[in-house]
Formats: sequence, structure tokens, C-alpha cells
Amino acid sequence: MSSVTFNVEEENVIAIYHGRTRELTIVSLIRVLEHVNEESMRKIIINCIEKLADISDQDFYEHNFIASK
Repeated sequence: MSSVTFNVEEENVIAIYHGRTRELTIVSLIRVLEHVNEESMRKIIINCIEKLADISDQDFYEHNFIASK
């Protein structure tokens, strides 16, 4: 299991743009990043991309990304 942890905001963003694979999720986040102008949201998305790049496919499949309130 990876030592990478995701905060609530990151979990929510990943849950929204979750793809079938880790790579597809990263691609989805990169695509949405092109349309986001708010700096705080851009930072969250970039953190998601970087953290997803640092975990294994197995860790991605084992993690249950669920959007929370």
C-alpha cells in the first residue's frame, strides 16, 4: 500500500473524474485543468495528478474514491 494520502478535496475531485484506470483518471484531470481558472482549484487538481502519478495501479484499484459532503 502506498504512503500517499489524499485529502477530502482531492478525494472528491478524483471521484468526479474517476476513470477505469489510473492513467485515464490522470488524463481526465489534465483535460479539465485546461478549463479551470480558479487558482485554488487548479492546485487541488495538480495535487491529484501528482499523487496519482506516485501510486501504483494496484493502490489505485484498492482505493475507494468516494465524493463526500
